[in-house]
Amino acid sequence: MVGREGYGNFGRSRSVSPGIILLGVGVFLLVWRLLAPTGAIPLLLFGGIFTGVSFSRGIRGLLIPGGILLGLGGGVLAAALLGHLSGALGGAAVVGGLGAGFWLIHLLERLRDPYGAGFSWARIPGSILLGVAGFLAALGMLSVSFQVLGFLLHWWPLLLIIGGLWLFFDGRRKRGSRWA
Repeated sequence: MVGREGYGNFGRSRSVSPGIILLGVGVFLLVWRLLAPTGAIPLLLFGGIFTGVSFSRGIRGLLIPGGILLGLGGGVLAAALLGHLSGALGGAAVVGGLGAGFWLIHLLERLRDPYGAGFSWARIPGSILLGVAGFLAALGMLSVSFQVLGFLLHWWPLLLIIGGLWLFFDGRRKRGSRWA
């Protein structure tokens, strides 16, 4: 007999709180482990605190450090991923994150007051930084394409073999013959 509704086999209520706490601690430690080598944790943490206090207490001025730190933290994370391909791509990620942080200031203020013009100045440095990031990203893509081209030129006999195999099997397929 199971007992009253909501109780387990032993007649006492089973709480989901330990499971939720264990899940939360696990997710936190996994995120910490993945982000710690990048150095972005303090930036994202302080940016989140400034932005949260700005929204909860209505202190508009805290959106500025909050947006800048959140954008910079996101840029550092992206640089950690893209920096292995090219240093210019890593730099573009940091500069682009900073530009996105300035735009975040403007957009969060627009969420707070859709018809106000507060912090519209933040679009100017944000756009300039995003333009510089685009230029750096173009340089990074050029660098990566030269690396790929150098790799292909180094292994050009392998490309000849692959091309020959493709022509061989394509000719056999078009004639419809088997391996005869």
